[in-house]
Amino acid sequence: LLSALFGLERYRGSVAVHGRETRLRSPRDAMRAGIALIPEDRRHEGLLGSKSVKENLVLPVISRLTRFTLINARAEEDLVTTAMERLQIKTASPDVAVHTLSGGNQQKVVLAKSLTLGAKVLLFHDVTRGIDVGTKAQIFSLARELADSGHAILLYSSDHQELVHMCDRVMVLSRGQVAAVLEGASLSEANIVRAAFALEPTIAAEPDASLLEPGED
Repeated sequence: LLSALFGLERYRGSVAVHGRETRLRSPRDAMRAGIALIPEDRRHEGLLGSKSVKENLVLPVISRLTRFTLINARAEEDLVTTAMERLQIKTASPDVAVHTLSGGNQQKVVLAKSLTLGAKVLLFHDVTRGIDVGTKAQIFSLARELADSGHAILLYSSDHQELVHMCDRVMVLSRGQVAAVLEGASLSEANIVRAAFALEPTIAAEPDASLLEPGED
C-alpha cells in the first residue's frame, strides 16, 4: 500500500491529496503531490551511505539552493543546521559519512529529508525498527507534533502496541480487504489481532463484542 502511494507500484482506484485527485506513476509524481516515504530499509532505500549527512539532507532540494550552477553556501548551511536541530541529529559534524551514524540518527536524516521537501503526507514504514528506545520516543513525539500541525501520517508497524500507542485510527488489511477500522475504545492489540485473522471482514469503528469479550485484555 505504501509503495503504491509513493508511485513504486501500480494500483487500481484513485488517490486524492488535500481533496485533489492525483495519479501516482512514479516517486517524482508522489513528491510533487506532497507525499514522502520514510522506508523501513533506511540504509539501502533512504540514504546514500557513503555521502555525508549534509549531502543527504541537501540533495532532494539542491535545485532550490542553486543559481547559475553554484550552490548558495549560506542557504545550504541554514537548511542543514535547521534540519539537524529540529530532528536532534547527533553527529560530530554534518560532513561525516551518514553510514557512520547510529541507526536512529540515520532514520532521523531520512525523516529530515522528507521535511525539507515540504511533504505534507508522510508514509512511515516500520520506521522504529532497529533503533533504541530513546530515539523511538523522539520520533513518536515528532510524529505527533507533525500530525497536530496539519501533516497526514500513514504509519505501518509490525508492533501492535506501537500502533495502539501512536495512531488515532487503525485500518486492518487482511486478504486484500479492509477487515476493520478501529478507533477510540475499540482500538486495542487484541482487536487488531482478531481482525487480522478473521475469516470475514468486520468493520468496527465502535467497540464490538464479537472482537473483544468482557474481561479479556
